[in-house]
Amino acid sequence: MWRLKRRSINNLYMIHAKYELFRQNFILYYEVSKPHNIILWRDDKMSCQNYKSQNDCKKHCSEDYWDWGNWHDCEEEMRHVHEYSESVKLAEEGDDRHNHRAAGVTGEAIPIQGGTNHVHKIKNDNTDFLDHFHKICTTTGPAINIPGTNKHVHLVSGNTTVADGHFHPFLFTTQIDAPLV
Repeated sequence: MWRLKRRSINNLYMIHAKYELFRQNFILYYEVSKPHNIILWRDDKMSCQNYKSQNDCKKHCSEDYWDWGNWHDCEEEMRHVHEYSESVKLAEEGDDRHNHRAAGVTGEAIPIQGGTNHVHKIKNDNTDFLDHFHKICTTTGPAINIPGTNKHVHLVSGNTTVADGHFHPFLFTTQIDAPLV
């Protein structure tokens, strides 16, 4: 089952697509050149983990992309989220060597693998501020069950956006879902 959001720019339409059986998230683009003549292609660069520039990250982490409400019907029950709080890895050398802290809450669960697992999107607008800040735009890995409980976490990895001529790699796990339940 497809869940779609369409946005038109001239004859180029962008669909935020979710398919029940998909193995990964993607943005699907299509162009209407004539009635009933639709050209489809997809963009697999859903996260900013492999960006080449700040503009690439902005393209893939646009506000439309992060409109959480379009990933599910309004009548559906809210899906769970996770908290996260972590330091990104060190960057630069000498006196400029530093890291940043990032904290926040993931987006709602997005089913994958036919609904047997799920991922979450993370859009962290800012790390802490030294004389600059970075953004984190990514999708978590699938749920990792914690043995002996009905709880799970998610692995999160990638690179921050570029600022002040550098980026920071990150690798962390989310906190467990519903820690007090």
